[in-house]
Amino acid sequence: MYMPGFNHFSFPRPLETSVPDLVEEKETKEIKRYELNQLNRTNLESLINISFGGQLIKDYFNILNPGAKIYMPSTGRYEAVGIVIDINRIGYMDKLAVHPLYTNQGLGKRVLRTIFGDNPNGLFWRADIDDQRLINWYSQEADEAKKIGNWAVFFKNVQEPNRIRKSLEYLENLKPTIFINENKIAPRL
Repeated sequence: MYMPGFNHFSFPRPLETSVPDLVEEKETKEIKRYELNQLNRTNLESLINISFGGQLIKDYFNILNPGAKIYMPSTGRYEAVGIVIDINRIGYMDKLAVHPLYTNQGLGKRVLRTIFGDNPNGLFWRADIDDQRLINWYSQEADEAKKIGNWAVFFKNVQEPNRIRKSLEYLENLKPTIFINENKIAPRL
């Protein structure tokens, strides 16, 4: 997918996983949807912090929409998470995080694809435009992408211009929820 104003680089594709590995991962890492009160907030916060290399704001879980959908592997280990809230009847993926020990195993893709299937009214999310590897990956998964400020915004199953406009307006007003370093922040709900 071409996004004006982006510098595109090619990255080597990860090595393919063998068939026995895929079968084992599928059996042990089914992705399930949870409510926040079903999870250990300390472990969830640690997963997000280590995945982003930053610090989640203190009241993040208190400001989450009460209907937030949290997607994680059913293993009981905090390996990956996707957090989705409903904004104007469209899912907004606020966080997608994979613990560094579990990267390059297809876990993030399985979480993302589960989120796609569970949000038939559409989904949008954003990524820092400086993270070219992530931009390239999300571009393969999204139907459309737009650039606003320092963010690339991605859409899946959101075709109507009015819904896209409202989604972009929502993102323009987000405040930080995670401090990654002195110069970069992730959005706040």
